[in-house]
Amino acid sequence: SALFKRCEVEPEILNWINGPGNDYFNRHMREVAQEFRSLLIDCDSDPTAPSGLFVKSNKKMGVIVWDPIHTTLVRFVGQEVGSGVAGVSIRGALNEYYGVMNASILFYILRNPQRTPAPWQGNRVCFWGTVYGDNFEQEYVLSLDLTGPTPKVGKHMADGIFYSINPAACLMKP
Repeated sequence: SALFKRCEVEPEILNWINGPGNDYFNRHMREVAQEFRSLLIDCDSDPTAPSGLFVKSNKKMGVIVWDPIHTTLVRFVGQEVGSGVAGVSIRGALNEYYGVMNASILFYILRNPQRTPAPWQGNRVCFWGTVYGDNFEQEYVLSLDLTGPTPKVGKHMADGIFYSINPAACLMKP
């Protein structure tokens, strides 16, 4: 489907856009385009790798338009009751889940903290769409740590235990 659809414009408006309103229209459209571009996240490129890590796998998601309303945090039963869930179980279950987010979104939010979804506050939100490795053959997922005054990146062993504070970031089905 096309991002933009062709529409008909009244002749008087077209005359205004092509005449006296041209500067205003062009300036306004540049602002709209700039704002729209600021919402685009390239989730096909490998995200940044923190020092000592490399991207081992990265779920390609295309270019997305960021809208927090279309996000959800996924917790599994063990996480909700406080006992925690093994990362291998979470990883397997999320492979079947729509829209598990990769770390490109984590780094986007770090650059744009004002775009953090409100329900994420107080959590260490995990981005299972990107798995990192190190030289010791360990695997890690990164999290966006929103438990303090300043967002920061956290690192978790992928085969560790994940608690209620470690939900998975996912996009909701359209």
